[in-house]
Amino acid sequence: MKIQYFNDLDRFPYIIIDEFYNESEIEELWEELDYMCNSRRLILASKDRGAAHDNGKLLKFNHCQYLDSMYTNRSQSNILDVTTKLFMEEKRILEDHPHWYFKDMSRINLDFTQVSYYEHKDEYQSHRDRAIFTSLTWFYKKPKKYSGGDFWFEDFNFGLECLNNRSVIFPSIIRHAVRPIKMEEKFMGQKCGRFCISQFLCTKFQ
Repeated sequence: MKIQYFNDLDRFPYIIIDEFYNESEIEELWEELDYMCNSRRLILASKDRGAAHDNGKLLKFNHCQYLDSMYTNRSQSNILDVTTKLFMEEKRILEDHPHWYFKDMSRINLDFTQVSYYEHKDEYQSHRDRAIFTSLTWFYKKPKKYSGGDFWFEDFNFGLECLNNRSVIFPSIIRHAVRPIKMEEKFMGQKCGRFCISQFLCTKFQ
């Protein structure tokens, strides 16, 4: 696991974690990602299903699903079970960031998890999330069979390369986007695109 803390005064605080999940955890995650990649489970984004939009203009062009709506028992989901370590066993990762925004993690007591999948021409235009923290982890099958799809912070004019098993954690209020994917037709429909596990960390007031 390789952790980098960023606290640039001209930007905003964020964390990059490379190789966050070990080999056995990745096997579990891929087992469910393969299962999810079906039109009955990963569904085309739409305004009716809560996809981000700007005055009625759809911003999200991918297939996605909230796992919380699929499982009444979280332990039945490999993804929900494995990824909970970010804010349970490994909560110190967030608390060790020098910026004050990351210090008080005791307020985080609610999370939602979404799986997204991108193929040719899919993208997610600039938007904000309704949470305190957003955590994104990217996966793709090797060798990589697409280009593009990098993560972009439009207001700050910089981006991050979406490496396999890389996580980025940042304040949800920061606008962010996924640039369009490019993929040859022969690779489409074969689960060869860009997967993202999104975790939205929130506070539930008692």
